[in-house]
Amino acid sequence: MDTDLGPGPALENLYRTFARHSIPEDSVACDHCVLPETIHAARTEPLRTLSASTLERYAANAPFGTWGDVRDLKYYLPRVMELLVRGEFDHSYYGEMLMRMLGEHWRDWPQDEQEAVLAVIDAWWRFTLHRPPRAAGDPPDIDIVEMLEIIVEMLGLDLDAYLTKWEESAGNEAAALHVAKHIRLFEHFMDHDKEWQVSLDRWFCGPAPIRIMESALPSASSAEVEEKLRSGLNMHIWGWEDRTSTDVDHR
Repeated sequence: MDTDLGPGPALENLYRTFARHSIPEDSVACDHCVLPETIHAARTEPLRTLSASTLERYAANAPFGTWGDVRDLKYYLPRVMELLVRGEFDHSYYGEMLMRMLGEHWRDWPQDEQEAVLAVIDAWWRFTLHRPPRAAGDPPDIDIVEMLEIIVEMLGLDLDAYLTKWEESAGNEAAALHVAKHIRLFEHFMDHDKEWQVSLDRWFCGPAPIRIMESALPSASSAEVEEKLRSGLNMHIWGWEDRTSTDVDHR
């Protein structure tokens, strides 16, 4: 369901840029770790049609050296990122493992490859901001704070740049719903022991979340959406603002 804000063009550019890579002739996969038919499918089927289930097995093994090396990653990367962006992996774990592996290598790659990866990350962020948060029972795509972990911690990108894009989405209902959701969940599901997490905590305590939620209220598409936004605002007022002068200032 790509729109003009969607990841489609960036993904196509990623495929074009990485088309120079093929599966290394000396690529080795552990036949005790992966079924032979899975390895065969990954090596013989067209890249664009490789299934999520096949690449989940790759994702479960590649970071541990039991399936190929960084050369294999560069071949599979466009399809891996497409499946990740579209939420087609059965569990976010698989995408996160490969993004951590990507983070260890991508800054050493040619400039055009780095730019292609970065363009997908940026498009993925915009695309996610403009989609409502997943509901219980929806496919397990990566949610917005998990995305920030990939972007900042795994890929080493600047948190402030992506928070600025979130702030620039003020008036967009989906972006506001992401704020409201994580006003409720952020404190309970983050360790807050890393610098970027503390910075994100401070951002949630500040005025930007209020502005984003308030800007979406007048055009709320349903009573349910309005209730979620008002609940987020109330929780910010009665809970998060108090943290500005207590927990956050003492970290």
